[in-house]
Amino acid sequence: MNFLNPLVLFGLIAASIPIILHFLNLRRVKKLEFSTLKFLKELQRSQIRKVKLRQLLLLILRTLLIILIVLAFARPVIRGTLPGLTKYAKTSAIILVDNSPSMNYSDEYGNRFNFAKRVTKKLLDQIHSGDEAIIIDMASNKKLEDYQFTGDLRSLNEQVNKMQISYSVANISKSLNLCFSLFENSKNINKEIYIISDNQSINFLNFDSSKVQKIRPAFYFLTIGANSKVTLKNLSVDSLNFITHIFQPNKPILLNAIVHNHSKSEQAESSISLSFGNEKVAQHSFDISKASDKAIELSTNLSDEKIINGKVELQSDALIEDNTRYFGIIIPKKPKVALIEDEKNPFLLTALLYNSPNSYCETDVLSPNDFNNQDIQKYDAIIVASYTNLSMDKLNKYLSGGGKALLFPTDELKNNSAIFQKINNLNLNFKFGTNAVITKINKNNPLFEGVFLNKSEENSPDNIKINQFVVANKGIPIIETTDGILLSEQNIGSGKMIFLGVFPDTKWSNLPTSTLFPVIIYRSILYLSMLPELSKDVVIGQNAQIIIPERFAKGSNFKVVDPKGNEFYLYAPYLPSGVIISLKDFILPGNYIIYNASNEPVAIVSANLSKFESNLQPIENDKISSLLQKKFGSSVNVSFIDDFTSLNKKIEKVRTGSELWQILIILALITAIAELVVQRVMKNEVV
Repeated sequence: MNFLNPLVLFGLIAASIPIILHFLNLRRVKKLEFSTLKFLKELQRSQIRKVKLRQLLLLILRTLLIILIVLAFARPVIRGTLPGLTKYAKTSAIILVDNSPSMNYSDEYGNRFNFAKRVTKKLLDQIHSGDEAIIIDMASNKKLEDYQFTGDLRSLNEQVNKMQISYSVANISKSLNLCFSLFENSKNINKEIYIISDNQSINFLNFDSSKVQKIRPAFYFLTIGANSKVTLKNLSVDSLNFITHIFQPNKPILLNAIVHNHSKSEQAESSISLSFGNEKVAQHSFDISKASDKAIELSTNLSDEKIINGKVELQSDALIEDNTRYFGIIIPKKPKVALIEDEKNPFLLTALLYNSPNSYCETDVLSPNDFNNQDIQKYDAIIVASYTNLSMDKLNKYLSGGGKALLFPTDELKNNSAIFQKINNLNLNFKFGTNAVITKINKNNPLFEGVFLNKSEENSPDNIKINQFVVANKGIPIIETTDGILLSEQNIGSGKMIFLGVFPDTKWSNLPTSTLFPVIIYRSILYLSMLPELSKDVVIGQNAQIIIPERFAKGSNFKVVDPKGNEFYLYAPYLPSGVIISLKDFILPGNYIIYNASNEPVAIVSANLSKFESNLQPIENDKISSLLQKKFGSSVNVSFIDDFTSLNKKIEKVRTGSELWQILIILALITAIAELVVQRVMKNEVV
C-alpha cells in the first residue's frame, strides 16, 4: 500500500484527542444532592457496567472516525484492483523517450527508435479521463517553457510522430531535473515517470544524486533492446590525432584516426577515408581485433584553401552516426613578423629572407622603443634580439594574452638577467667558455616535423660549437647540449615562447653559419604563427568559446555557416586580446565556419558525436535503482519492463492500482452514524 498524499498522515495525531478527553472526564468528581441513601440501592451494578461499556464504545467510534477521515485524505492505494473501485489513481505522467544516436541501431525487433515510439503510443493508451501527460525527447535542447501537461491524446500522439533522432546524449539527470520543474504545475497528486531507453552508461554519467524531498514519483524503465540476441558489429572513429602541426598549402598532412571495435569479434577488411569538403583525398583498408582500439595513419597534401573542412569516415555499419569525425584546419596567410633589435642582425635578416620576393613572412624591423609605443597585436609573431629600454611588462602581457615570440639572449643581459623574471618567473644562467656541443635534437617536436629524414639520430648534422650560451630554467627541451638546454619552448598564459640560448653572432657560437640556424628560424616562425586555437572541437550539445585575434576580427560582426549551409549572424564583445565568440547548443555534426565582416573565414568549430555514445551496452538495473534510491530514498518505487508483449497488462500490473479513499469515506460515515446512535441512547437512559 502507498499513500498519494503521505503528509496528511501527520493528522493521525488528532486521534489522541478523544482518548485524552475521556481520561480527563474520569477524573472529574460529580456532586449529587440526595436526601436519603435509599436511592443508591436503585442503581444496580449491571447498569454501571453497561454505562462504562457504552462510554468505551463511544471513545472507540470517535477515535476511529478521526483515523478514517485522515486516511481518506491521505489517499491510500493498493496494487491490483477491487470491484467497484477506481482501477487507477488520476496521474500526472512524464514519458522520457531516448532519441540519442544509439537508438538508431537496428536489431531483430527493427529500428530501436521506431520501436520506442510504438511503445510510447502504447503507454498513451493508458491515459484515462483526468490524467495528464508530457512527452520529452531526452536528447533535445528544449527548455522548460516548451512543455506543458495535457490530456489530449491526439496531440500527444502527434508529438510522438514528429520525434526524430538527435545527435546529443540522452542525459537522464538533466531530464529528471526538467521533470521536477514540470511536476510543480501538475494537477494530480500521483506522479509517474516512464523512461523508454536503451539505458546506456553515458546516459547516467555525472548523475545528480542530491536528495529530492518535495517530489517522489514512481519510476518505470522500459528498456529497449534488453532481450536482443543479435551480435553487435560496430566500429567508431573516437578521435583524431594530428602528427602534422605546421600546416602549409600543398604540403603533406599526416594524422592518426583512432578507431574502436565495439564488436566481440575481429573486423577484417574495413575501410576508412579522408575527405576535404566533398572530395575524398585518401583511403585505407585495415583489420581490427575485437574490443580494441587501432590508430590508422592517413596522409595527403593540403589544398591551397585557407580553411580545410575535413572529415574521416568509416564504411557503413550497425550504427552510422559514429562512423564520421569532423575536423577543421586554419592555414595562416604569410605570417607578419616584428623583428625587435637595435641593429639589423645579418644572420637573422638572411634567415628571414628579409626584403626577398620569396620570403615566407613579412618582416618589420622595430627598435625596443617602437615596440613600447606601437600596437603589436597585428603581428603573428615577434623576434626579440635586444632588451635595451624594452618594456618587459608589455612583453609579458603580450605573451600572456596569446602572443607568440622567439627570444634570444644578449650581452646586455649578463648584468641584468633578472628582468626575465617578469616573463613567467624565468631565470637565466649564463655559461662561458663551455665549448659545448649539441647532444640531442628532439626530431619529433613539431618544430622539426618532416625536417630530418633519419629521426633515429639525435645529434646535430652540423659540427656546431658553442662558446657561450644561456640556459633557461623552464621549458620543454628541443635541443640539448653537453652543458644544458639550448632550445626550448613553453606556454605563457595563452601564448607561446621559444627561447634560443645563443645570440646570432659568431662570438657566441658557429650556429648562425650552420645549415641548422635558418631551419630553426623558418620553422619557429611557421610554428608560432599556427592558429590551433581557431580550430575547435566540441561534443554535440555542448558550447564553444573562441577568441578571434584583433588582426583577424575586423570588427564585432560575424557570420556563422552551419554544416547544412544555413547562415546566422552574431555580435561579439570586443576585448584588448581580441573578440570573444560564444556558440551554444550544437545540434548537428559537422564543421561550423565563422566569417568576419569582410567575409573572410577566421575560425572553424567541429561538432562531433560523443565517443561514449558508441557503447551500446546498457547499465545494470541494480545500479539504476541504487542511483535513484540515493536521490529519493530507499522507499522509491522503481520498476523495469523489458518484455513488451501484452505491454498494457504489464504496465497496469506495475502501476499504482486501486484507490481506497472511497471505502474510507463510507466507513467514516457509518462510524459517524454509529457514534450518534450510541450517544442518543445514552442520553435517553440518563433521562
